[in-house]
Amino acid sequence: AEGAEYPHAPVEEGECGTCHSGHASDEEYLLKGSGAALCFECHDDPAADTEYTHAPVEEGECSVCHAPHASDAEYLLLGQGAALCFECHDNPAEGAEYVHSPVEEGECSACHTPHASDEESLLSGPEAALCGECHDDVSEEKTHSKIGDKTCSVCHDPHQGKREYLLKTPVPQE
Repeated sequence: AEGAEYPHAPVEEGECGTCHSGHASDEEYLLKGSGAALCFECHDDPAADTEYTHAPVEEGECSVCHAPHASDAEYLLLGQGAALCFECHDNPAEGAEYVHSPVEEGECSACHTPHASDEESLLSGPEAALCGECHDDVSEEKTHSKIGDKTCSVCHDPHQGKREYLLKTPVPQE
């Protein structure tokens, strides 16, 4: 941990007693608490009042993604960018002919939140609005004017596909 670019504040300040008991504990490493309960002594619960929660967060396993003492990655992450996500999740770009640019660039957090969200798939906002942040050129003359209240992923795969524009099925010819 010494020499890492991002130390945990108590470690940097030499305050080991913030998390560890000096004499005895029922917890491993003489910790003062277990799992996320110990983290939430100082940090807010990132999943409070949200509908969908990332499994490690729901299970109180902060250390699946975060180092407790120090890291060379911001937020004490155990890895950089998508490499950390791919420790548990399959890389959706593998073997794909067409890949959505955030996926290709390993920017999972461009669309997904790492902890919790009120949107399915831990999206960082409502799907149409989220897609519209980058795709402001969707033309109303095209079939998009006919989709009504459907979301983009009805027709487009948000990660990768075998067709241009990440279309799930061929466009019917009129």
